[in-house]
Order: sequence, then C-alpha cells, then structure tokens
Amino acid sequence: MTAMLMRFATAIMLVAVVGAPLPATAQAQKVPVARIAILDNQRIMRESSAAIDIKTQIDRQRQKYQDEITKKEQELRNADQELARQRTILSPEAFAQKRSEFEGRYTQVQRDVQARKRELDQAYEFGLRQVQKAINGIIVELAKEREFNIVLPRKQVIFAETTMNITDDVLLRLNQKLPKVPIPLSQN
Repeated sequence: MTAMLMRFATAIMLVAVVGAPLPATAQAQKVPVARIAILDNQRIMRESSAAIDIKTQIDRQRQKYQDEITKKEQELRNADQELARQRTILSPEAFAQKRSEFEGRYTQVQRDVQARKRELDQAYEFGLRQVQKAINGIIVELAKEREFNIVLPRKQVIFAETTMNITDDVLLRLNQKLPKVPIPLSQN
C-alpha cells in the first residue's frame, strides 16, 4: 500500500510542477511555428542513381574477389589431396613440415577473405556517407526555399499530406547533383 501512495504523491507533484506557470522569461521566448517536411530516406537510398552505382561497384568487386577466392580454394583442395597422397611416402617430420606449410597457406587465404570483406564493407559505408552528405545539403537548400524547419523520416509518420513529402524532390536533385560515387577499392 505504501508504494501505491508514493506513486500517487509523485503523480500529484508532477502535475503541480508541470501545471505551474512558467517564469516570465520562458513565456517571453517565442517558439517558432513548426513547418514540417517528410522524407523517405530508405527509398532514396534504394532508388537514387548514386546508391545504385555504389551497389553495382561493390557487386562487381565482390564477384572479382569471389573468383579469386574460388581459385585459391581449388588450389588448397588440390594441395590437400596431394598432401594426403604423400603422407604414406614422406617421413613424419617431412609430412609435418608440409602440413604446417599447408595450414599456413589456408590461414592466409582466410585472412585474405576477411580483409576483402572488410574492404568491401568500408567502401560501401564510404559511398553511403557521400550520398547522405549530399542528401543533407539538398534538404538544407529545400528548407530555405520552402521554409520548413523540421524534417521527419517517413517511417515514423503515420499520416501526412502528400505536399509535405519532399522525397521526390530530394531524389531528383540528388540524381542531378550526384549521379555516381567513386568508391575506394583496391585494384589488386
């Protein structure tokens, strides 16, 4: 029962504080009228020329890396089969040495795969940051032109008039301003 009384007392104190009149300085500050725009950033990242270009570059490089890795994996399989064949004819020390060399090559291929994946992830993130910077600049331009002072993500808005949605305008300007994004990828 005591916990219930404490909650009730806290609620009454909260109402008293929130309902209390604001000091004169707080009342005198003028809060700007909210002029809201809505943006579907996910759609822009899916449909913009720059985002499509980034994905194409990454996919092309990923395929190149996959071809290299497939070749190295085949070489490792062949080396493993040869090592298994030589097991009966090599001394235990010579076999252990060759096995150690094979495991070293295998470990290096795994490191290469991880490095390539990390490179692709970083390049993709770099490209998306460039697109987002351009989007932010376009939003600032549109805000000045149309005098809105708040932009809300479309996924967080249940209902809004279609005139508040600036996605098409941002997408159009982004495609004009940034049709492609050169992303840093190694050439090896």
